[in-house]
Parts: sequence; C-alpha cells; structure tokens
Amino acid sequence: MASNMNGRHLFRRLLVLAGLIASPAWADPTSVLSVKDGETVHKFSVEELLHRPETQRLDLSHIRQPLGPDVPAIPLSALIHQEDALAFQATDLFTAEIPRSVFEQARKHHVTAWIAIEDKEWPKRRPHGHDLGPFALVWTGEDVGIIKQEQWVDQLAAISPSSSNELPVGTSSAAAQGQVVFAENCLPCHQLMGVGEGTMGPDLGRPIPVTEYITPKGLRAIVRNPKQVRKWPSEHMEAFPESAISETELDALWAYLQEVGQSGLAQKHL
Repeated sequence: MASNMNGRHLFRRLLVLAGLIASPAWADPTSVLSVKDGETVHKFSVEELLHRPETQRLDLSHIRQPLGPDVPAIPLSALIHQEDALAFQATDLFTAEIPRSVFEQARKHHVTAWIAIEDKEWPKRRPHGHDLGPFALVWTGEDVGIIKQEQWVDQLAAISPSSSNELPVGTSSAAAQGQVVFAENCLPCHQLMGVGEGTMGPDLGRPIPVTEYITPKGLRAIVRNPKQVRKWPSEHMEAFPESAISETELDALWAYLQEVGQSGLAQKHL
C-alpha cells in the first residue's frame, strides 16, 4: 500500500511539473518573502518560515480579513528591526508605509504585528481572484482597533525600510498633521513627488499638484465614496469612513497637499 501511494504521489508530481494539472497557489514552492533589513536582503520561503522556532499557531478567524482558526504566523520582530518606518509591498502593488509611531503605539497597547504564513489555502478577496496568501501582515491584541485598515496587508511579497521619511515636510501644524494622514492612508497607493512605492493610484504631486485640479469638496467626495465620483475597470480605491479618516484629518490632509503643491517642489519634477 505504501509503495502504491508513493507511486501515486510521484505520478502527480510529474503531472504538476509537466503542467498537465495545476498546483494550487498556496502550494507554490517558489513563493518567497523578501525582507530588507538595513542593507541586507533576506528571502524566506514558506517552508523555511514554517520551521522557524518563533512561528506559532494563531486563531485568525476574527480579524479584518479572516484567514482561519489555526494559522501559522511569525512575529514581525523576528524578521526585521522595528526601530523605524517600514514598507509592506503586496503582489498587487499596494504598499503600506507604516510609520515608526504606529509600532510604538502598538507596543504601548500590547498589540503584536505578525507575518501570517499560508500552509493551507486561504480565502479569496474576490470569487475568481487570487487568494490572500502566501503571506500577510496581521495584528493581534485587545486594542487591535488602533491599527488602521491600510496597515493590514495580504498578498504580502516584500518588507523594506519605508520611504515615508522622504516625504515633503509639512511646516504648519495642520500640514504636519496632514503629512501623517497622507503617510498612513494615501501613501500605500499614491506617490507624492515621486516618493513612495505605491503605484495603484496616480502621483498626487506631479506633474500637476492634485489641489490644482480637485477642490476640497471633491477630495472629500473621492475619499468618502470614490465609486460615486469616478469608476473604471481597474479602479481599486476603497471608501474611507469617518472612523478611518476624521473630518479634522481630511482638513489637515488638504492643508498638507495644498502646502506641498504651492511649495514649488512639483515644478522641479516637470
């Protein structure tokens, strides 16, 4: 019986290699997580992370994007130093730029950042799309609500130092607050003056600053309900309710974008 089963397994492997049957995405042995820590780049396979001593089994069935009741995960701190802002890039080009302050707040509230590892198939975001693996940035802890929706990343492919430190600096108090709002909520998908890794949406600073072709009312409408303002097949932007970005924060965001747009930085990139 054992030799017969081994024969079946070998035959199936040969069919997979020949491309005659498809291997599921979560079983792809080539899936790796790239982690740049300082000047060193490490590449971790699913198998390697599953066998790390720091890896634990977590119940992730009740998080923002449920992954299951028994999911292997490794603390982010086991893979990279969290002393500064970090960028988490997904395979769909979404990039969460998470500032140092978020990690400091997480530690203060006993919230832990984890890299979940797909060892069995995860749910799909859309019925016929890719599943949420092979890796995901998730958070656990009683006060996990302090982590914003843009700071959870599925389909994770790479972790590196964040470029958010290179953003133009807001000089007024409102613009300084707006810079934080932009870094946490907009930078995952939008660059500003070429700064940032997110390319799902347009650069909001060049070639023309966004505040020159959108009004404050228009910006609010796009942030609150983007599909009501504009819609096209490749659009990815989701709505940000007041629980995610308050009205005060939207005012600050406009102040920051307006200040940057009027600073002359945009013209330097033309």
